[in-house]
Amino acid sequence: MTFKNMTIKIATRRLKIRTLVSSDNFKEYLSWMQNRENRFISSIDPSVTEENLVKYVEEKNASQSAVLLGIFNFLDDAHIGNLKFEPVIIKKQTAVLGVLIGNPHFRGVGIAKEAISASTKYLFNSHGIHRYLLGVRKDNLPAIRAYIKSGFNVSEMNVLNLDSESHEMLLDLKIKKYG
Repeated sequence: MTFKNMTIKIATRRLKIRTLVSSDNFKEYLSWMQNRENRFISSIDPSVTEENLVKYVEEKNASQSAVLLGIFNFLDDAHIGNLKFEPVIIKKQTAVLGVLIGNPHFRGVGIAKEAISASTKYLFNSHGIHRYLLGVRKDNLPAIRAYIKSGFNVSEMNVLNLDSESHEMLLDLKIKKYG
């Protein structure tokens, strides 16, 4: 089982979480990636274009070990962020997670926790993935709080080989099956 060209759709109380596709409108996504004020987004690049984003989405969708999901507001379908699981290693039941809440109006209101919870439940139920790793800058306290609320703990594993400015965090789901 791989993730190549897989379509995923998840709904929560406030969110629609789904596979991004190249035909999506990337106007908001592009603005997040070009805005130097988003200091916690490691891939900020004012020269990125919409074509770059389309190519990136196509590459992730064609990958056998990546899942790229858009986070959309349930009420107006506004694109507010992304989740990326890469690599997903099914044999080890492990995935590395990246979270981006690009729209600043949706930060600090539990969107990351809701999106992480729904997407990890989906991957657990559909593929048995129960261990999630992520890296976060030590000075990104809002993100660290969101990850801790989502069940992550600071890890001693150093699987991600992060620099001294970052924490590695681990979520290990201990349950057999989500309801």
